[in-house]
Amino acid sequence: MELIEMAAILGQRIRSSEAGQRLENAAKAYAENPELRSAFTEYQVQQKVLEEHGALEVKDEALISAIDKRLNEIYDQIINHEIYKEYEAAQEAYNNLISNLISEVVRQANGEEEGGCTHDCSTCGGCH
Repeated sequence: MELIEMAAILGQRIRSSEAGQRLENAAKAYAENPELRSAFTEYQVQQKVLEEHGALEVKDEALISAIDKRLNEIYDQIINHEIYKEYEAAQEAYNNLISNLISEVVRQANGEEEGGCTHDCSTCGGCH
């Protein structure tokens, strides 16, 4: 079996793993939630308006301040939403899995012996 084929199989297995399925489900829930979609759309609109007003020669500081305040409110609403929190946690677990797999492939490819933690994170690709 060619290495690229093996990598494709590994990728498929990662996607169907518990971490991969969790991320897929969380991303779907995040994308399909009307409250989050609405908040994200409003955030984008407010951001665009802020950029446009910031580029004006004469700035309305009160308006810019009000838009900035609203952006912060929307941001807090999004990041404190349970669906978003689950998405972030799922993404972190998935990224850790990928990082650990890459570290193991590199370690094996370099012929390194399995060793313990050096407690120097710069020597490591990630914790178990």
